[in-house]
Amino acid sequence: MILKIFISSILNSTTLKPNILSKKKFLIKICKKSKFFIQKNFFFKKKFTLCSIKTRAEIRGGGRKPYKQKGTGNSRIGSIRSPLKRGGGKSFGPRPSFTHIKINRKEKKLLVKTLIYNARFKYLIFNTLQTDIIFLKIIAYYKKLFLIIFFNKNTFLNCKYKNLKNFQYSFSYQLKINFFLNAKCIIFDFLSLLLINKN
Repeated sequence: MILKIFISSILNSTTLKPNILSKKKFLIKICKKSKFFIQKNFFFKKKFTLCSIKTRAEIRGGGRKPYKQKGTGNSRIGSIRSPLKRGGGKSFGPRPSFTHIKINRKEKKLLVKTLIYNARFKYLIFNTLQTDIIFLKIIAYYKKLFLIIFFNKNTFLNCKYKNLKNFQYSFSYQLKINFFLNAKCIIFDFLSLLLINKN
């Protein structure tokens, strides 16, 4: 295996920003409310409703006014597809919906920093993430969940890693918080770690 370990697995003060280390006592305990909302938002994004009823605008027919406005003795009506009529559109019923919970930007940023700090003992940092067969076999051998963070999108690397069941990947500019919570080992590219530290 030609993978060269660039930094030790435990993050030291040279890797993290000083302002994070100065607040480490505050950051060690994750705000339970923030963690709950972000996890809830992650699962709510997957949950969406596609069942739908037809309103008076979507139902077929009913374009012509049935009878004139005055002089018939009937109540005035503009369409036979009104919700008041049999065979008309529905006023109430399920519609396609996508659930979203608003999360404050600063709150989310703080939680990401906290998760990165709390998971510091799970890190393995390599100079370059190569696609050696031996490296892939080692990841496949262990049953624990791996999270690999790439510096940028690489279709070749994705094709190599996508068949592994105990593997999740993310990008340094688009970190998925739920992956951090589930992963037992987090593998970083050195450039991706520098980008996270910069932000």
